[in-house]
Amino acid sequence: MVRSLMVLMLFHLLGVWVVSYFSLNLPGSICGLLMLLVFLVLRGGVSPLLQQTSDTLFAHLPLFLIPGTVGIVSWWPLLANKLPELGLILLVSFTLTYFFAFAVMTLLMRRSD
Repeated sequence: MVRSLMVLMLFHLLGVWVVSYFSLNLPGSICGLLMLLVFLVLRGGVSPLLQQTSDTLFAHLPLFLIPGTVGIVSWWPLLANKLPELGLILLVSFTLTYFFAFAVMTLLMRRSD
């Protein structure tokens, strides 16, 4: 499990470095996640050890959401002034995500037939 955690941290740090080096307007963790995705696709799948570690982390996912929730509560006075803008951003991002997921699922269902 420690080895697969090191792999995940390596991709995270590599993503942070790439974003910093190229001055990209993208979170380093997202860049690292995309690099991990490309690596796993090129490799042909996820190793059982990485799968087990991912399942363990996924089981404790609510704990990772606590810092974001604390941040929202802490910054509520600032966020309250921007509610219409935040609402619009959430609506647009939800709609785009919904239609993208629908398109991917439709494509995958056609492939399986």
